[in-house]
Amino acid sequence: MRFIPAILALLATIAALFLLSEKRRLESESQRLQVEGEFLRGELGEARQREAQLTKELARATVDLSAAMKREEVVTDTLATQVDELSSKRENLRRERLAGVEVMPAGLRQALSDLNDCLRVDGYAEFRFHRATMIRDAELQGAEFIEHHRGSLKSVSYVAGKLRFELNRETGSLSMTLQEGSMTSELGVVDFPEDGFPIVLNEVDGPMWESRLAYLVNAVGEYPEEVVAASKPGLDPVTKSVWLERVELLLASANTDLRFRLQEFHDLREGRFVDALLLAYEDGRRLAMSAEAKSLQVLVDREAGSVSLLLRGGVLRKVGGESRISTSGYRILLPDVSVEECLDLMLGMVGEG
Repeated sequence: MRFIPAILALLATIAALFLLSEKRRLESESQRLQVEGEFLRGELGEARQREAQLTKELARATVDLSAAMKREEVVTDTLATQVDELSSKRENLRRERLAGVEVMPAGLRQALSDLNDCLRVDGYAEFRFHRATMIRDAELQGAEFIEHHRGSLKSVSYVAGKLRFELNRETGSLSMTLQEGSMTSELGVVDFPEDGFPIVLNEVDGPMWESRLAYLVNAVGEYPEEVVAASKPGLDPVTKSVWLERVELLLASANTDLRFRLQEFHDLREGRFVDALLLAYEDGRRLAMSAEAKSLQVLVDREAGSVSLLLRGGVLRKVGGESRISTSGYRILLPDVSVEECLDLMLGMVGEG
């Protein structure tokens, strides 16, 4: 029993030592935690400062971006305005350049092309037409062409208010009579006399000129028998196709109950389609009428403003039967076709009446 107090004292000493050690450990841990807390508080402060700085920078960047977007919008609007102004100026410049320049209709360009081709075939390539204003009454108006000789390098330019072509079938010569204009060469400008300035082309292919330029060439006399025998029967396929297309466009413009179509013709003589086959369809499908005419001509009445077809000779077939077409003619009115449109499509190759 006498050892119990000593044991208790030893236990008390051990406990005191343990408590002292634990206290020191806790104090050390507390100091460490305080240091870490101070460090973390410092880090937190710095982080908050960096956050505030970044917030300010983000705000400035947002402001700068908004200002840049506004500047871009202004620049875009300015560029669009400048592009519109430039396009408008370009269009105005184009119109100013074209002001006073009259573009020739397609039909008139084709007529000049055929005219130049006939000149070339007959060996008169030194003449070349490049402009005209219209074809009226078998007359080329506002004609401009040149005569250029390669050997001598001499050129003459012609400007004629009126130009008529007259073919002498008997002699095979073509006379071009120029009026209301002048010719210009190295000698100067010479006005045409009042009765006209003639240019005569000899040994031309009369049948070719009449078939290709029937709306321009005024033919007189009769061909010699050898010319008639040597001339090719009918119109060449290319020229025929062109005229079939022109008549097709003319008939398509007419507001008629039946749909007319020039199916075929043999030749062109004095502005008339020779041995023509005209068909008429009902509802665009069923054949309602056909006419085999010795001649078919397009007529215009300038005073009444009307256009019509005149068929002479031949046979007219309808559902009820057939009848002869008299030499006085059978007329088909083409409503809603203007005289100007007809003259353009037919290159002036029309009759009056």
